[in-house]
Amino acid sequence: MSGEVYNGQAASHGKAVTVLREELVRRDPVLLARNTGARMKDERCFLVTCWDRELSVSFPDFTVVDAENGGPVDERTAQLVIHYFYTADGTEGGGKWVSLAELPDGAFYRQAYQGYSGNHLAMELQNDLKTLQRASVEIGGKPEEFGDLSYSFTVLPCLSLLLVYWRGDEEFPPSAQVLFSDSASHYLPTDICAALGRQLVDRLLEARDTLR
Repeated sequence: MSGEVYNGQAASHGKAVTVLREELVRRDPVLLARNTGARMKDERCFLVTCWDRELSVSFPDFTVVDAENGGPVDERTAQLVIHYFYTADGTEGGGKWVSLAELPDGAFYRQAYQGYSGNHLAMELQNDLKTLQRASVEIGGKPEEFGDLSYSFTVLPCLSLLLVYWRGDEEFPPSAQVLFSDSASHYLPTDICAALGRQLVDRLLEARDTLR
């Protein structure tokens, strides 16, 4: 699926990102800052937080580096930020959460996405909600009131994910789902949203391993 392409075949996406950079050069930087929720450090630099890391995005070449030390970021993160700047239109969400299937063309990815996001997490953690809670806090999650345990995660200024987890019992196994803020399609393509859901699960499991 395309989310897999985003994670694994950087070359083809690299070509796409080159085109996006060329088009972004023609955009008004003030409007870009407003639409993305980024801050303008000066007329040639945006500051934007991705997950828990502040990034610097240069204008007009849109090179993405670590804002603290000026070091390079991995290609996947750079591509994510460029797609975010290109897609963002400033639409405000309605405060609701939606499934991947509710995003444009998301139904096509739904089954595969659930397999490597919610199903994978539930299989790994079973009913260990205490560990999930600690891992969620470790990577910056905010507690919510859905299911048996839920946390929201701000990935980019205008894009958040929601993890909802249901405890299993004798009749039903544990289950989980990763949802999106309802304006997600105004900030990223659906396949990259799917890749972010997978990345959230990976980050949670890495935090779990660290906390052991």
